[in-house]
Amino acid sequence: MAGLFTQPSDKEIIAFDFHGNPQTRNLKNFKWRISVYALIKDGDKILVQHNPKIDAYGLPGGGVEIGEKLEEALIRECHEEIGYDVEPVKLLAIAQDTFTFNEEDAFSLLLLYSARISGGNALVVSNDEDSDRIEWKTKEQLLEGGILRVFHKFDDNF
Repeated sequence: MAGLFTQPSDKEIIAFDFHGNPQTRNLKNFKWRISVYALIKDGDKILVQHNPKIDAYGLPGGGVEIGEKLEEALIRECHEEIGYDVEPVKLLAIAQDTFTFNEEDAFSLLLLYSARISGGNALVVSNDEDSDRIEWKTKEQLLEGGILRVFHKFDDNF
C-alpha cells in the first residue's frame, strides 16, 4: 500500500522568485503551501496593498498556518496587511503556482475569496514586512504595471 504522500520526481521545473524572475529548481525541494487572498471591491475599485520590498501592488492575503481554517487565515492576513477586519463572502477561484523565496521552494494553491470590510481601520503605518500602504485602484490601473506576478492568476475574476 502506498503512503499518504508521494515523493516528488527528480526533475527541474520553473519557479518564480519574489521579483517574478524565473528560476530553475529541483522538484524534490518543493513543499506544499496554501494561500488565501481577498478581493475587496468598491464599485470598480479594488483594495490593494503596496509591497515595499518589490515596489508592487497585490491583493491582501498570504499563507495559511497549519491548524488554521481558510477563512480564519484570510481574516488574519487582511488585518495584518491592510488593518481592516474582513468578512469572507464567497470562494471565487483556485489557482496554482510555483515560487521560490529565501531559498525555499513552494508548490502553492492560491484561493481567492470575495470579502467585505466589517470593521477595523485602514493601515496607516507600514507593517515592515509586506505592506506599507493600501490603495483603491481599478483593474486597468493595476494592469498598467507595478503588480505582483501572482495577481495575474486571478485577473479574470475582477
